[in-house]
Amino acid sequence: MSMKAIRRQLIAAVAMVLVAAIALGSSTFAWFVTNSTVKADGMKVQAAAENGLEIKEATAGSTWASSATGLHATGNAVIPTSTKDATTWYHSSALAKNASTYDPATVETLTLTETAGVGKINASDEKGYYIHDQFQIRATNTNATNLQISSLTVDSTGDALAPGLRVLIKCGSNVFICAPITGATLSYNVHTSSTGSEAVTALAPADLYNEVLAATVDTTGIAVDVYVYFEGEDAAIKTDNIPDTLQKLGISIDFTATI
Repeated sequence: MSMKAIRRQLIAAVAMVLVAAIALGSSTFAWFVTNSTVKADGMKVQAAAENGLEIKEATAGSTWASSATGLHATGNAVIPTSTKDATTWYHSSALAKNASTYDPATVETLTLTETAGVGKINASDEKGYYIHDQFQIRATNTNATNLQISSLTVDSTGDALAPGLRVLIKCGSNVFICAPITGATLSYNVHTSSTGSEAVTALAPADLYNEVLAATVDTTGIAVDVYVYFEGEDAAIKTDNIPDTLQKLGISIDFTATI
């Protein structure tokens, strides 16, 4: 991209995500054991639009403005899960206590209902599998082009579990999975059955910046979905040293476009 084009980039949104700490089980288990959960209490997603772009939270009744805040529910425990597209989600249990392998007989396709931005099996459950916020972005006067992410950073506290964090960005048919914390497993297989799996390559932030979410942002607006979850296939989750608490993580996402 030329320096001239860089100068014309527009910061469309900044999402601040805070993942609060919780106590895990007193015993340590490998990935996907249901009592190894991370509480998303206090998670906050804020977005702002500048320079010819407007943004709003996608909930009915939201209005276009220069900033918006995600309205997902807080206080829910998040169970590690696995996905390649945020459409189908999978879960499994460890083969044994402190094992680094999963039990193939326990792989299941989850039937989830999204309740106030949290993917759950039952609406009344205290535990969920992902956090989801959707924003609408539009150009105010003339169409913008090449909606991209220019920055995705995490204020990591160094917890052993943190590299398992994933931020999945979905815009139309384009899906990008970012593993924003150093030490994450970037290439892994999502196990879809006792014998089946699909290869996934997560992107480090620097590689994510090269991707185009949408070729055009018109004056009507396009949807951008942000999912936050813990990928059970990450080596950080397949550990017998899961910490008693996961410290707060602050995630900042900048969306940019050109006109």
